[in-house]
Amino acid sequence: LDERLENEVILQRQLLTEEECFNIIVNNRKDLKTSVITSKNYPINKTVRNSKSSFFENDCLKNKIGICNKLQFQFTEYSVTGFYNWHRDDSLGRVYTHIILLNKEYVGGELKIKKDNKEHNIQLKVGECISFPSKLLHTVCKINSGIRYSLVGWEYGE
Repeated sequence: LDERLENEVILQRQLLTEEECFNIIVNNRKDLKTSVITSKNYPINKTVRNSKSSFFENDCLKNKIGICNKLQFQFTEYSVTGFYNWHRDDSLGRVYTHIILLNKEYVGGELKIKKDNKEHNIQLKVGECISFPSKLLHTVCKINSGIRYSLVGWEYGE
């Protein structure tokens, strides 16, 4: 990680095994729906976000990340041309964002975090989790081929 991010970002290596990631994909794909933007009353707008997602809670995952507060997960699928423009997650009482990469069979789809007007590319391996304050701008770049699966968990303030 870039030293300017080190004080705000936590990387947990091998949080999940490849088998656990595969099982999350298999068990949650059936529930996917076109993603919406929850912080505003936007209709579906594929110029801002183009993905499918579903929500769930999982105490085992919550414990692995080491969170005591409420934690809601979003399982997300980005297909070819899928992306999510620059945004913050700090609405609805969200204070911390946790992103877990579930697969590697795609091209593009880079995760970037912006701090002090500098873009930082985040290279995650399958099963790794990056955690950062929800106020930080971040994006998922366009998928060029394959499908990118990830989990996003939001920790809520007390």
